[in-house]
Amino acid sequence: MSDTKITLREIFKDYRNSYSDVDWMELSNQIQKKACSLISELNPERIGIYLKSTKSREVDTDYIIRNIFSEQRKLFVPRVTDKSGIMVLTEYLSDSKMTTNLWGIPEVLDVASEESVPEVMIVPMLGGDFRGFRMGYGKGYYDRFLEGKELIKIGLCPSTCLIDKIPNDSFDVKMNYIITEAEILRTNA
Repeated sequence: MSDTKITLREIFKDYRNSYSDVDWMELSNQIQKKACSLISELNPERIGIYLKSTKSREVDTDYIIRNIFSEQRKLFVPRVTDKSGIMVLTEYLSDSKMTTNLWGIPEVLDVASEESVPEVMIVPMLGGDFRGFRMGYGKGYYDRFLEGKELIKIGLCPSTCLIDKIPNDSFDVKMNYIITEAEILRTNA
């Protein structure tokens, strides 16, 4: 991993942590409302979405999830199957039994449902750029999962964590949309 990526990750974490809890909640709510508007416009039947980590400050997705359930769309959430970076999506129901993984991320405990590829995937972003590249925490789970899949990728992050250009590698997957509290950015992905 390059020193530039390490430095940017720290800068993005510092930006996130500079918000008060109240301001972060308001920012998350603004982003989520814009995401719900875009989802309604795209009108997918199946949506993949992350559940926020309890160990790091991520844009909340609870409002989006409630909205998806109210619209009776199918919802799928990530589950890490091993430490080598393999991630699958499992169906998430309002009564799903949950567990928390090493990273403080909730996962569906009972994975009786089969894996699915949604039409839309909502992805967490530590930061990103206006070209559609995202920066996560450096493990590559989402890039590996999204590689080669035909779906609409939507990243969520605060506007303070969106810059002109982040370093990217050949395996980095671009987002089709990046949603901040200020805008819904359609990229050229």
